[in-house]
Amino acid sequence: MGENMFLNKERLFFNSTRRGMRMDDIIQEMKKFMNDYPYTEYKLVVGTDSQVVGKKTCFATAIILHRAGMGTWACIGKQIELRNIWSLHDKISKETEITYTTLHEITEKLQDNIIDNMVKYKNFSFVQEAHLDIGRKGRTRELINEMLGWFKGSGVTPKIKPYSYASYVANRYSKCI
Repeated sequence: MGENMFLNKERLFFNSTRRGMRMDDIIQEMKKFMNDYPYTEYKLVVGTDSQVVGKKTCFATAIILHRAGMGTWACIGKQIELRNIWSLHDKISKETEITYTTLHEITEKLQDNIIDNMVKYKNFSFVQEAHLDIGRKGRTRELINEMLGWFKGSGVTPKIKPYSYASYVANRYSKCI
């Protein structure tokens, strides 16, 4: 599944207030969101879902930044692959890969801001969750160990259904091509 298979080379993200965001825009929005209240707990959650429509597979990724007791900043990004991926293993693997790479890209770009806030504010905390579109019911249960393995030792807590709400959010947008 090479990158050249994607219709949209650069993922653009959107939310209720802004369209056409690139990853650097998202990072700036998240820094502003965290710096408004740097003395609290934050949770970065990323989840991806996909749907096959015709000869395309649409991957939607939800990025959610929770500020404990004080709201959420979120956006959605879509990638359209120019082939239909019917294999459950291939679809879930690609969803997990997108979630993994998105989460790590964001964390890497926020790293300095996170460290600064941890040093300056004793109550600041930052945790990461990967929300996977797999669960103990249905055919995806056979993929749990393999997909959770992506996050072993990474400092990221993986969540599966019914606790993977970001994948439910992404599902809403993965149906639209």
